[in-house]
Amino acid sequence: MTRQGFRWALLTVLFLFCASCSVAQVTRIEIQSSWGGLGTPSESDLVITGVGGKYKADGRKVESKAVDALLAALNEPPLEQPSLENCGIDQNWLNSNYQAALHDHTHRKLRELSASQVQLFGGHFADLKQAEAAFAGLFKHWHTDDYPRMSVTVAVGGKSFGAQSNSQYPFMLPWVGLDKPRGGYNCHISRTVAALVPKKFSNRERLIPGESFRWRLTDEVMDEIKDQWNLLDTEHLVGEQVAPVLALYSPTKSAVSCISSIDVDYCGWNAELKSSTLPSNLVVGVSLPYRNKNQLSGVQAFLQQLPTYAALVKSVPWLSAYSREHPEAVFELRYVADRSLSTKAESSLEKDLREHGKGALADVVSQNAQASAFLEVNGGSGCWSRLVVLPNRDVLLWHFQCDKVLGFQSEIFESWDYYGWRSVGATVKPDGTLSK
Repeated sequence: MTRQGFRWALLTVLFLFCASCSVAQVTRIEIQSSWGGLGTPSESDLVITGVGGKYKADGRKVESKAVDALLAALNEPPLEQPSLENCGIDQNWLNSNYQAALHDHTHRKLRELSASQVQLFGGHFADLKQAEAAFAGLFKHWHTDDYPRMSVTVAVGGKSFGAQSNSQYPFMLPWVGLDKPRGGYNCHISRTVAALVPKKFSNRERLIPGESFRWRLTDEVMDEIKDQWNLLDTEHLVGEQVAPVLALYSPTKSAVSCISSIDVDYCGWNAELKSSTLPSNLVVGVSLPYRNKNQLSGVQAFLQQLPTYAALVKSVPWLSAYSREHPEAVFELRYVADRSLSTKAESSLEKDLREHGKGALADVVSQNAQASAFLEVNGGSGCWSRLVVLPNRDVLLWHFQCDKVLGFQSEIFESWDYYGWRSVGATVKPDGTLSK
């Protein structure tokens, strides 16, 4: 072959090669993700490049099927509502996960729960219809303890498109298109992005139905069955011990739980009880200590003392009249451990009074604490108050929130701030006469 012929042959090969290059467009996919909040912030980036259906990222091969799946997901019509099916959650997933979900949430082995509890939870978590309702509920809550962000940008032939999200909801739904409406509640985008990025990529755990999602779904299910679950748990753990109480009182709420409030700070049986012997808007809030090996203390003392405290409350003429005239107001008579005004509430009350020049009243409380009745009153519309009924039927007003407290205008009191509430040391005589 002559030199001239070789040059023409080489030009022909180059022309054919470049012609094929124009058909095989270069594709570039950039995935950026970050997270910030109470923990350690994280940030990740991934760039995928490819020509003619062959892709690489950081020097490693990327499966073309995974890229094609992402591109297809981005081009699907936006979805207006989330669904379990779209996110890869089917009956098999629910059946395979409900036992682990229950264990993680309760920190108890299945054999430590009653058969009724396991059946109740399984009937909601592993039932596709019930699970779908719980899943929808996850998109009605809002929290701000972390700030995730993720974007997917695709560049092909000089044009770019993609989607982004800063959602705290499961699977980072909804997605928002960078160039036009895209994604919405389409979980296919979440799932295909998760399939492309490394396991430790920032926010990847949010995109898959892993342990984090399972916990959130379980929490939503438990919230739906909370009252039923707590009653079954009470029966299972301390049923025999509280039977004498439940023979006389009907529980509207009942749980063996750990709480911290103005008058209690321990694990125990916490219940709200009603009785036909009490006014319809007077409930009993009881907290009895719970020890290891299902040992509940204070049951007999409660049964003996509660009627005395209830009688004291009902004996105050003006308070009883207010209760009858305001049936919407709920009066909760507290009983903690072995008395109504617990040692914790007594200590806080006395300290509050002494620090604000009411030492004489604090002495009265100290001398009569054991025989006094402690009440919390929920008046509705954000109005509530705390009060102590002394043995002589004087009522000590303590905390309140609203422009009125039990019929008294709030401006007549010399009050002070108590962690955002209004606090006042004033007493009301049995006939309703106010003594500031």
